[in-house]
Amino acid sequence: MLFLMSISSKELFCEQLCMLMVLPRQKIRSLTILVPWLGPATHERVNRDGVLATVEPLLKILSSCCR
Repeated sequence: MLFLMSISSKELFCEQLCMLMVLPRQKIRSLTILVPWLGPATHERVNRDGVLATVEPLLKILSSCCR
């Protein structure tokens, strides 16, 4: 199964996380998650104080939903 994911809004992201938590119970053989644009990754370089690298926590959230 291919899951095309969009994280353009917080509400949509939460809905899709809920879907990802339910999908493993559906007895699918394989799951591929495609995120065509990962906006938080643009903030991954921390070059001054007060800047938060956001992509690592986001990817940890995504991977924890698919177990």
